[in-house]
Amino acid sequence: MEIDLLLKNICEKETGHQIYNINIKGIPLYNFIRQDLRTKYLKLHGVKCMDLASAIDIRKTLISAFMSICHVSKLLFFPRCRSNVFIAFSRIDRIGSYYCDKFTDPFIDYSNIGSDYIIFEHGRRGVHSRPRLHGNHIIYSDIITITARLISILLSPFFKYKYKVELTLLFSSLYSIYGKEIINEKQIARSLLSSLLSTKQYKFLFGKIRARRIFAPVRPVEEFVAARQLNMRCYEMQHGITYGETVIYSGYSEKMITPDFFLAFGDNDPKNVYGIEEDKIFNVGWPFSEYNVGFTYTHECNKKDVLVISEPEVSEAIISAVLKLAKVNPENRFYIRPHPHENYNEDQIRKIHSLPNITVQDNKINISVVLQSFENIIGENSTALYEALSLNRKVGKLFFEGLHPIYLNSNDKKSFWEIYSFEGFTNFLKESNTYIPKRNIYSRFNKDLFNRLVQE
Repeated sequence: MEIDLLLKNICEKETGHQIYNINIKGIPLYNFIRQDLRTKYLKLHGVKCMDLASAIDIRKTLISAFMSICHVSKLLFFPRCRSNVFIAFSRIDRIGSYYCDKFTDPFIDYSNIGSDYIIFEHGRRGVHSRPRLHGNHIIYSDIITITARLISILLSPFFKYKYKVELTLLFSSLYSIYGKEIINEKQIARSLLSSLLSTKQYKFLFGKIRARRIFAPVRPVEEFVAARQLNMRCYEMQHGITYGETVIYSGYSEKMITPDFFLAFGDNDPKNVYGIEEDKIFNVGWPFSEYNVGFTYTHECNKKDVLVISEPEVSEAIISAVLKLAKVNPENRFYIRPHPHENYNEDQIRKIHSLPNITVQDNKINISVVLQSFENIIGENSTALYEALSLNRKVGKLFFEGLHPIYLNSNDKKSFWEIYSFEGFTNFLKESNTYIPKRNIYSRFNKDLFNRLVQE
């Protein structure tokens, strides 16, 4: 609720100051920095937010950069027309013998796209996991970001001078919206120039292959802006369930970064939380369910094992709750799974290792595969809890140690165990899952609908 109030306040100020009207050559500048500034604002007010930045492996980054140069050079000098561009999610999962992006790769395999596509993938921490599904269609995009950032460091003074009027107006609005604590003019100017340069490179490459459509999860700003400039169709794949206000979707839906179609993985409410008109949201289903059939996790669980789903925003509370449960229930083994973008700090690791019946679960293995191996799953509000329900697992929501679970709708309460105490946890383990109402957030993949939308 605190996040909702803070973000609503910011969104009202954004609209009041008409910040989306400040542009360079028709490109609204605020698009590029909105998510970062909103996140800093929340952190300033004591809200824990997921930090997507990761420590960079210099050696692997250099290798990836070199390979990226080779990929992009081949695309420039030996271009092949591709109608469909896919932007891979920042997290690649291991499924069986291959790594894949569960949000985009299955759409390629279970639709009529055939081989008429190309995938742009940016390494995380400089790493590209291999062997990669659809590897022969992948372009490493690392060099686009690297060159844009290096040039922005050198040319940001000239950028600030050339666009002094626009940037002065932008900074004035930002100070009024956010205050002085989080506004660093030098840093923002570099970030804006870097994003504009990246956008220009993507626009050139998309034009080179005569792309007509772009598909991506998590509303990528630079890629969507580049696509809009070429009149390409933009499709966003739903990447998780959203309960309320978010740094990505809340507020004004600026046209250049809002997709033409939002491809939902199920028929779930609320629908007015994705920053797009509801009539542009289409339930095409979840093709990953078909791809995932037959894969299993090698971990052998027993009925006393518990998988704990953690998230960066509540990791301290989750760890604290598990420590207390593990002390009272030494016969149970607890497997804490951090969010794939999360790395526990030394103090958190020390706490976890203080008890012999708590283990950190490997978060590089795809969550859908892991969930199949556990009967008992607990957490607060992660999408993975609903995913566990979809797999007919027994799922509990923790209501102590400062955790405040919420639901997509009130009827969902019937499908979860609400755990308020040690006794509640014991009952959760003992009770059968037989009479709990089934809940599936995923729909079967509607191939015909997806193919029809692609041909729009």
